[in-house]
Amino acid sequence: IMKGNSPKLTRRQLLQCLGSGLVLGSAGDSRALTAMVERAYEEVPAGRVEMGHRRLGQTDMNLSPMGLVGLLAHYEGVLGHPQPEEKRRIYLRAVELGINLFDMGYGDEVHIPEELKGNREDIHFSLKSGKGGGAPRATDLEGEVDRHLRNLNRDWIDILRLHHYAYVGSALLAEKIAALKQAGKIRSVCLIRHYLQDQLVYADRGSEPEADVDGVV
Repeated sequence: IMKGNSPKLTRRQLLQCLGSGLVLGSAGDSRALTAMVERAYEEVPAGRVEMGHRRLGQTDMNLSPMGLVGLLAHYEGVLGHPQPEEKRRIYLRAVELGINLFDMGYGDEVHIPEELKGNREDIHFSLKSGKGGGAPRATDLEGEVDRHLRNLNRDWIDILRLHHYAYVGSALLAEKIAALKQAGKIRSVCLIRHYLQDQLVYADRGSEPEADVDGVV
């Protein structure tokens, strides 16, 4: 994942820096967590690391191949949350390691540091809409987007993520998303295809015309 003369950073080191503090250490006490993260930090060169960023779908955004995803907050709810200051350090260290994509919608966004907020072109935020794999309500979507924009102190969300079946199943939802894009509150739309039927539709006819990205897992 490295290029040029940048310091070498292995996937194992990156996952140690980000994953160990968020998942493994959260089951123990805060001192053990801090010590674990510090040891992982020591193995990685200080300063910002250049990663091989890649263009996202039909957009003009170049994103890191790894992102810091808010879904980890779900597992922390079971295992125990690190202290807020430790969460802040994890976000800032992610940027130092070259990560420029941060996901929201699971509750972790309350820990996003002030240093990463504001209208910035070098930091990108995605928002997962629709709880537990469900469909977002068209009447609630703009309010949800606005809440996250206020938290981020910025004018747009780079990627709105929602399930494919929800998007094609509601004309009102599709119209609301189009209106939010027209207003500049959303830059792109990613249709999630976790479920088999959505994947089969994708295999048969490809992307929806209005989708900028397809998330096929």
